[in-house]
Formats: sequence, C-alpha cells, structure tokens
Amino acid sequence: MPLGGRFYCAPHRVEALRSIQFSWGRSGLVEIVALVGFVTLASLWGYGALVGHTAPDALPTTLLTGILLAFVPTAIWMRYVYRLDRLEPEPKWVVAGVGALGALLAMAVAVPVARQFFETQAWQHRSVLSEAVAMVMVDGVLQQLCTFAAVRFTVFLTDEFDDPIDGVVYATAAALGVVTVTNVDFVLSHQGVLPLEGATRLASHALVHVAAAAVLGYGMGRSRFASDHRVLGRGELWSVLGLVGSILVNGFAKLGATFAGIDGGDVSPWVMLSVSLVSALVVLLLVDRLILQLTREALTVGVVPAEDSDGVPGVGIMRMFPRWLGWSAAPVAVLGMAGAWAHVATSMSPPKSIQALDGLVSLTLPGGWTADMTEEGVFAQRPSLGEHTPEVHLEQMEVPSHMSEDLFVSVARAKRERSLATQHLGYRVLEVETVTLLGQEDATRAHYALVRLPPLDTPRALPWVVLGTDTYVPLRGRGVIRVITTQDAYSLEQTEEVERIVRSLDLVGVP
Repeated sequence: MPLGGRFYCAPHRVEALRSIQFSWGRSGLVEIVALVGFVTLASLWGYGALVGHTAPDALPTTLLTGILLAFVPTAIWMRYVYRLDRLEPEPKWVVAGVGALGALLAMAVAVPVARQFFETQAWQHRSVLSEAVAMVMVDGVLQQLCTFAAVRFTVFLTDEFDDPIDGVVYATAAALGVVTVTNVDFVLSHQGVLPLEGATRLASHALVHVAAAAVLGYGMGRSRFASDHRVLGRGELWSVLGLVGSILVNGFAKLGATFAGIDGGDVSPWVMLSVSLVSALVVLLLVDRLILQLTREALTVGVVPAEDSDGVPGVGIMRMFPRWLGWSAAPVAVLGMAGAWAHVATSMSPPKSIQALDGLVSLTLPGGWTADMTEEGVFAQRPSLGEHTPEVHLEQMEVPSHMSEDLFVSVARAKRERSLATQHLGYRVLEVETVTLLGQEDATRAHYALVRLPPLDTPRALPWVVLGTDTYVPLRGRGVIRVITTQDAYSLEQTEEVERIVRSLDLVGVP
C-alpha cells in the first residue's frame, strides 16, 4: 500500500502510521529511569550497603572500576538508539561505526584541544563566567563539532540516511562515542572517582549529550527531509541551527546542573543529577514532537532527500560540501573558539612574585591565586567553584632557647598531627621524608590525607578528600619556616599548581 510515495505491506504500513504517534519510549524515559538506578546502586556500593558495611565507606574507586563505570551510561543509551528507528532499523555496523568515529574525533580533537591549547583545567573553576566560557564556548563547541562531523561527512551523504529520525539516531550514536571518551578522560585525570559523585557526573553528562544530539539530529534530519529543503540554502540553514542549538544545550545544561549542585563550595550530586534529568527530558520531549511532525510530513506528503540536478540522492550534497562548510560550520567553530580565547587572554591574571615573612622569603603565585599577609605569615589560595580550594600557608616559627631546632620540629609535628586528627575524619600520615627546600637540605616533610566534612547546613553534600603536606625548614639560628599545602586529592591540576608554588620558594632576606 502506498504511503508518502513509498510502498508498505499491511503490517509495516501499520507500523509506519504508529511511528508518527507520540510514545513515551522515544522520549528516553526508560533510559532515564535506568540511569537513576545506576546512580543509586553506585551510591549504595560507595557507602558499603551492598557489601555488608554499616559505616559510611565513600572511598574512591580503583582506576579500572572507574573506567568501567564510565561505560555504563553509554550501554544504557545504546538501547535508546536502537529503539528510535523501529520502522526501518539502521544497520548496526553503520550505527556502531558512527559512534566509534565520534569517539576517535573526541580523542583526537575535543579532549586535547580543550586541555592542551585552552588549558581549561587551569582556569575553568575560577568564576561563574570562566565556568560558562569553558563549558559552552570550548567544551560545547568542540564536542558538538565532533558529533556533527561524525554524521555529516559520513552517513549523511549515503542512502542509509533515509528517514527524518535517522538524524537523531546517528547523532545520538556519535554523541555517545564522544561522551564515553570525555567520561573516561575524567576518570583518568582523577585516578578514580568517588562512587556517588562519579556516577552522578558520568550519568549527567551522558544525559546532556543525548539531549544535545537530539537537537542536532533534528536539524540534520530537517535539512534533508523538510518540504522547504529545495529553497536555496534552507537545508544548510537547518543544519547550522541544529549545530548551534546542540552547543547551547550541551554547555548550558551542564552549567545549570553544576551550579545547582554547588552549595557553599560543596557538591550535592543528587541535585546535579535532578537538574540534568529535567533539562534532558524537556529537550527530548520537545525534539520528539518536532520529529513526529517532520516524519508525518514525510509520510503524508512524500518528501524525499535533497537531490542534485540529475536526481541522484547524495551527489548534490557532496558537490556543495565546500560551500556549506565555508559559511556555516567553520564560523560557528571560529566564533566559539575566538570568544573563549578572548576571555582567557583578558581575564587570567599573570603569575606574580611576592615577598613574605618580612621579606625573608619570596614565592611566585600562578594566575588566579590570591595572598593574604597576616601576623602569622602568608596565606595563599585559588578560589574554586565546585571543588576544594587549594591552599599554601607559610609561617615563621620561633625556636625556644632551651630546645634544639631538630627537637622543636619533632614537637611541632606531633602537635600538628594531634590537631589535625582531632579536627578531621580519616586523618592519616602517608609518608615522612627529608627534602631540600629554601636551600636547606634537612627539611622534614610529612604527607597526609584527611576528609573535610561539608557545613552542617548542606547535608546532601559530599565530603572532600584532601591531600596535604607540612614541611619544616630549619634555618639554623633564624627559627623554623613551616610550609603547609592542601589540595583536592583527585585534582592533578591543583597538585601541579601547588608543587609549582613550593618550588618557587626562595630565601631572599638571608645574607
């Protein structure tokens, strides 16, 4: 029986008519429920409920376990991809290939450009504006361009792209490849994750990428199948609008979830996940409505893909590729990258050298760090959003006349350890070593870890796992200088910054 210029047997005609009716299954509701279950199980496991522990045991995962967790959201949403296109299912190898290409592009472009060229990890958490620029104009642009390229320059040019819904199917597959790489990169950069916090972040980002892919896929589907695609430039315009819309969804959905989950410097994972769930569900429902309208138009009016002058599908699109790339995708990428670079160039303060302890010691602070001079010494920190604030504290300690410097250091260390053990849970000395600092070869450094609890008015927030060092530098007749550092245990960027500051320490007031 004919329908929209195509012939269907009776059962498939019924299925085709059913495909233009609203279905909660296509909205991703089933997968969203599965993601909530995944985060719940991770939370129970992290707190010991699944292994018979009664006390909270929110220790970080191993690196391998964290990587396995990163693949769970992808596996859940792959079911969504195959449920979308039941009328004429796409070849699984083609869908898998598009997803693999998205992953490869993310590894080759999105992750290294963001980390090595823009160095977002060094400035992203310094202010609300910096967070927005990094998430929207850097990560959003790069990740969505990779998703777009994996579809637009491969399957979009073939006869496999033969239904409006195919745009969402292939864009979602590519997006899952991209988000899998970014999630694995997140786990690797933190050398593991806290079960609840990590699972929430992995699930939230997968949700957002699927929602952004739906917007991008709708734009690409409409560019080929809408009734107005024959108007000059109209098809290309829909692809551009889909790309821009997906960038905005990607960036601002993550931004909204991040700030909704930050409470007084602490992170509330369930709030973050809830915001991601609501925003993604709204976008998926809206796109599903638009796709239904476009599919209904294709089935009833008989709209076919754009053709060249010879009536051969796909060839004309191949011929217009250079023109299309020149005035749409390239400007989107250039504008996004230029805006991000302008923000980085104008807002990041340069490193600054300061003198502390009455001119006795000099140190260099990276951009974004602030220093307060007090009677006890100097206290430097880098304000951060959504993560522990790294700190460096210098103080000069006077040695009593009846004590040697070595004995004083031993007593001071013991008092410091008792104080930290009393004030913080999980305090543990990891290592004590002799190091060279400020030109002194007999400095004593104690490495430790502890847990900082969130404020009492933020019961949903997770505690911080903090690494710290206390270094005692005897100056032989001039007292002892104590250098205290703390940083987030899972932030390599903070660790590198703190180590750079400590290495910059120099005695300048000693003849």
